[in-house]
Amino acid sequence: LSGWFIGLRYSSVPALNLLYGKTGLKNNSFRWNYSFLVLHFAIFVILVSGVFVISKQIKYSLTAYTGINPGNILVADLNSDELKKSFTSVSDEIKAIPGVELTAGGSFIPPFGNYLPINLASPDGQKVRFDGLIMGEGLPELLGMEVVDGSSFGPYKQGVMEVLINESSAKLHKLKAGDNFLGFIIKGVVRDFHAHSLHTLIQPMVILQQNPERMGLIAIKTNGRNDAVIIERLRELFSRISPDEIFEVRYLTDDMNNFYQREKNQAKIIGAFSILAAILSVMGLFGISLIAISRRTKEIGIRKVNGSMVSEILLMLNTDFIKWVIAAITIAIPVSVYLLSAWLKRFAYKTDMRWWLFGLAAISAIIVTVLTVSWQSWKAATGNPVDALKYE
Repeated sequence: LSGWFIGLRYSSVPALNLLYGKTGLKNNSFRWNYSFLVLHFAIFVILVSGVFVISKQIKYSLTAYTGINPGNILVADLNSDELKKSFTSVSDEIKAIPGVELTAGGSFIPPFGNYLPINLASPDGQKVRFDGLIMGEGLPELLGMEVVDGSSFGPYKQGVMEVLINESSAKLHKLKAGDNFLGFIIKGVVRDFHAHSLHTLIQPMVILQQNPERMGLIAIKTNGRNDAVIIERLRELFSRISPDEIFEVRYLTDDMNNFYQREKNQAKIIGAFSILAAILSVMGLFGISLIAISRRTKEIGIRKVNGSMVSEILLMLNTDFIKWVIAAITIAIPVSVYLLSAWLKRFAYKTDMRWWLFGLAAISAIIVTVLTVSWQSWKAATGNPVDALKYE
């Protein structure tokens, strides 16, 4: 749009006048060109700042302490009744495979997307709602969850009402290991961990122990060096026990990455628009600088005749454009801070917006300006002053 507007204004000027640097346009008209330049670079700085901050938040989400260690963990769903009932034998066979360190089961494995509300109820009808998980023996240890009070689950005992709670539950209800809460024995307290994505706050949680014959999944901790063999052996086991079952296995880290796929897509889109904005800014700047420098050809010639150095002329010409880019930066940074602060509100746990992220965006705009303008400035500054003044 700005290129069309500038082209329309200059198409009315005779070509010979343009060659002599005589545009016939008033200074106010030429300032319109700079206003479009400011708009281009303001958008460029906003987009580049967005790429930096969104990328930083995604990195924070994937590397921040979550209370669990998802590395080298394979997860396979046990969808058929045959697989559920064969959990113990399947687990024992998998443990014998070289490269397998631990196996455990459960009905859910963090992180997962939806809340699982669990109501603990006492015989007198009192109910307390928690965010919940259902895990088998060994799954908290396999995930690297830290028990800060009491102990984790032991072998499953039918009819024994033992649960684990997180620190948030312990603080809210003033509980500790060994306490009886609504008829449930607090087996242990685990350090708060993120059962869901960093978009949501950690809630008071209770973890129930799952019957080994009702496991919904099996988790396998490996050393990371023999995964292909482990997956193939697991496939053979599943096919032998439940031939009609579709075998699916995944890495737990993939589940975590999928939580932030939307943000990754946004970063890619904004990155693409940033490149487009940079190209358009360079094109607009190139055209405006070409016209602006041509209008000052005579001035440059006179300055050279009077002894001005090439470096002085380069500084003069570049400064004229840099000041407009600085104006764009001054406008863009407050807008960027406002927009990105609003975007970060979707995360309950978020990174901070450091000043240097916006500084990098500003510096990138200045570098683009200097590289684009300097070539034409150099040509004008090193030209023969006689050529600039011969028509005067």
